[in-house]
Order: sequence, then C-alpha cells, then structure tokens
Amino acid sequence: AHTHVTLHYTSSSLLPPLVADENQIRQMLINLLLNAIQAQPDGGAVFISTHYDPQRQIIHLVVQDKGPGIAQEQISEIWKPFFTTKETGTGLGLAIVHRIVQDHRGTITCVSEPGKGACFQVSLPVESS
Repeated sequence: AHTHVTLHYTSSSLLPPLVADENQIRQMLINLLLNAIQAQPDGGAVFISTHYDPQRQIIHLVVQDKGPGIAQEQISEIWKPFFTTKETGTGLGLAIVHRIVQDHRGTITCVSEPGKGACFQVSLPVESS
C-alpha cells in the first residue's frame, strides 16, 4: 500500500545471536517501520541500520524517516498508550514498542526535529538475565 517509500538497510558489523522473544521483536520492528512509512504518505525513505557494540554487548537498531518529525514537547508523550498525532490510529504502536524494549532490558530513544524526520534507536543487550 506504500509503494512510494523506499527501505534502506545497512549493518556496520556482524550481529551475534540475540536472546529475545522473536515474535515481540518482530512486532517492535513492524510498529517502528509502519510509523516511519505512515509519516511519509506522499513517499520517501526509511533508513534501518544495525550495529553491535562488543564492549557493552549491545545491539543497536536505528529506524529513521524523512517525515515531518515530532515536536520536542511531544517526544515524552509518544510512549504513552493512546497518544497519537494521527487522524486515524489507536496510539498504541509506540507504547507497545516501549514495553517490548523494556521487557528485553533495553532502551529506546527518539530524536526528532520538526521538518527533518524522526530517528528511533533501540539498544538491546545480547544476553538476558
């Protein structure tokens, strides 16, 4: 349905196996990608990258779009259930992403500047405790 959005993937290193719930990680990635795609209804690009930090034993996943971005005062709100800036949607996507990341002992951050897109970085430890 979104034929005018191009996905670009890069990996700067080999990734070790991640001890995680495969279905939850898939759901997290789908939610991040859908948000990035929906932020560009007239087309654009989504950039996905992964990197492994062997010293900290953390995998970093970055999803970045070139959409309208998120206002600074809204960034702390986007993780809350039912918060949305869209005309349609439930506002649950990023709340679910946040919960999945927390359940895997990871962190997620969002950096955005209105008019320049949004960048989400997920950091997950390779091994769970």
